[in-house]
Amino acid sequence: MIKKIIILSMILLSLVGITVLNTGNTSAVSLLSSICSNSSAKQHASTCQDSGKVSQNSNPIIGEIKIAINILSFIIGIVSIVIIIISGLRIVLGGSDPQTISSARDAIIYAMVGIVVVVVSQALVVFVLDKIK
Repeated sequence: MIKKIIILSMILLSLVGITVLNTGNTSAVSLLSSICSNSSAKQHASTCQDSGKVSQNSNPIIGEIKIAINILSFIIGIVSIVIIIISGLRIVLGGSDPQTISSARDAIIYAMVGIVVVVVSQALVVFVLDKIK
């Protein structure tokens, strides 16, 4: 039973790690482009007037900090997933040695806590940097 739980948690964490650690660029789709293309709507609607304004980082250091945070988060996420996989294997192959199983279980818990800390800290840093603009 414990083996199934560990395997399921490893699969779940791998999927979460893949989605969380995706540092690729994403682009937004302008839902207002068809509405704001009409000249009368463009003149009267404040949403259409503001939709053309794209906020750019006035400070290039903020962009560099975001890139560094993404890279560090990616590295920490990969290391955490590797630790979880190795610890899962230690549990499965540990046999009946309770000390090995206990240390492997602790390593999995620490790695999962590390992933949560990285995700929360990255969200906070990005939030603060977006407010600094």
